[in-house]
Amino acid sequence: MAKVFKGIKDQITLKVEAEFMDDYGKIDNDEIELTFKKINNIDEVRKLFADIESGERDELETVKEHLVSWKIEYDDGTPVELNEETLSEIWGLLAYRNAIVQGFAKVQLGYNALAAKNS
Repeated sequence: MAKVFKGIKDQITLKVEAEFMDDYGKIDNDEIELTFKKINNIDEVRKLFADIESGERDELETVKEHLVSWKIEYDDGTPVELNEETLSEIWGLLAYRNAIVQGFAKVQLGYNALAAKNS
């Protein structure tokens, strides 16, 4: 069995917030938990994001390949099952889509790299 460097994981779970605006401009959040497969080779990560930016790779298909699980609830508190139908439905909701994309980028690029990229 191959040795793995300390701290290297093949899956990462994190919490992100989907932000919604109410009628009066107040921001409301829904905290969701996402688990993604982690790409540990930085060259592969750079190519993946470059392909997404150039349009050579579909963002939703990339998320489908890497999203392992989620904890998202309907407004009555029942869990939303992760499947192709619910992912496509959620993908159409900008607040959730942004949260999922943000989570995916944080897992693949790391918090510090993402902050630097967005500044």
